[in-house]
Amino acid sequence: MEIEYCQTKNGLETFKINNIFYHSTYDPEKEAERFVSSISLPYTPSVLFIVEPGFNYCSKYLENKFPNTKIYNIRFINEFVSLNKSIFYSDFEKFLFNNFTSEEIMNSFLISWPQAEKIFNTENNLIWNIYKKHLETRKTELVSRQYFEKKWFLNSINFFKYVNHTILLNQTDKPVLIIASGPSLKDSLKLICENQSKFIIIGLSSAINILIKNNIIPDFCVSTDGGFWATKHLNPLKDYNIPIAITSESCIQKDFLQKLSVIPLCYSDGLSSKLFSELNFPYIKAERNPTVSGTALILAKQFTTNKVYFAGLDLCCSKGFAHAQPNILELENSIFDNRIKTKCTRTLYSEYSTGSLNIFKENFSLMQNVSNCFRIINCNISNQIGKIQNIHISSFENELKNLPIINKKSIFQAQKLITLENKMKIRKELKKYLINNSDTQYFMQNLFPIDFLSINHSSPNDKIKLEEQLNKKKEEYMKKLWRILDDK
Repeated sequence: MEIEYCQTKNGLETFKINNIFYHSTYDPEKEAERFVSSISLPYTPSVLFIVEPGFNYCSKYLENKFPNTKIYNIRFINEFVSLNKSIFYSDFEKFLFNNFTSEEIMNSFLISWPQAEKIFNTENNLIWNIYKKHLETRKTELVSRQYFEKKWFLNSINFFKYVNHTILLNQTDKPVLIIASGPSLKDSLKLICENQSKFIIIGLSSAINILIKNNIIPDFCVSTDGGFWATKHLNPLKDYNIPIAITSESCIQKDFLQKLSVIPLCYSDGLSSKLFSELNFPYIKAERNPTVSGTALILAKQFTTNKVYFAGLDLCCSKGFAHAQPNILELENSIFDNRIKTKCTRTLYSEYSTGSLNIFKENFSLMQNVSNCFRIINCNISNQIGKIQNIHISSFENELKNLPIINKKSIFQAQKLITLENKMKIRKELKKYLINNSDTQYFMQNLFPIDFLSINHSSPNDKIKLEEQLNKKKEEYMKKLWRILDDK
């Protein structure tokens, strides 16, 4: 595409593409001012994206009209990428994923410079499709958060109230093996069992039962799910003292919090991160991910400089069971199988349902720091997951022959015990936090994100009614929090 630069009648710059002028040939600033004045939005956005504005004469008018809005330019022309707050269009999806909260995206707008729609029609449509798709993803995330955030915060209060032992990880140069529960895990169980002294083993929650049944004892486990059903995967730990890495939002039995050595993980956002800060509680930084596999991978990359292997990371449909066996949830569900509702009928859905699997794979594809990461596969699994390299099980076996036995204890720091006196202090600080923050915008926005957005986007009359409804929800929720903290 040939670009021809020239001057307008009043001496400003413009250019032509395929003999079509991108800006007014008379007064591009006046043109930009009229364009901005014609923009009518139902509310003031947190973020505004403008698609290929060229020399961006509209910048100052946009900043005047939306002084508290973050404004970014999506570029199709390489020469303009160096201009302030510009993103090349091929990087737009990753930019959305990595730089904005769901609230910001749901409170954002995308507009196109008129000539961008004409000259870059294909690219412009691509950007709009990416944006719409991302809105749907973030909307789904907010719906989940509206439901789960309150549960996560209750879990966090219980976490700080009941945890007895904490332990952190040292930096290491030892190889790491993360074990998920995909069906392909069965092919490598014997090999892992025979060589488990050669790498640090991280067992994901859904794989704990099958590992223990096969005499594989992980060095620590990871569980990040905040839903009650996830605690069932942890039941086998009742007979073992295996450390567990969890976020404060994770759902875990109270007696496990008191018994096990806990590796505290803290996300950089959300109310739980504020509690870690307020209590000056030690933690390891974690990143949110739709699947515990993603969070575990990022964690492993933080503390080792060596290779990270993945076993049982399939993220694809398979015939029969969706997980390697024996799986805790499968054992429970099988109780209800009968001649009318058979096991085959129950497991059939997982052979064709790809919705959540596609979301998980997409998030892996957006992860950047996956160098030196390898997924163990067999002949039946050949799909690619992001930039993680596939290694066939036979090649993995050959690599194991050259790996020495390692000292696993060196990865853990000294365990810290939380005394009764410290527990009383923690409870006091939690109560203080609730008193000082329960009425703040940040607190309300995290617990009730959809309600909060609805209020901001509503008319003055509806706003009063919605605020009253939200306050009632908050009062009921606060009663639950205080019952936990007042319970001796």
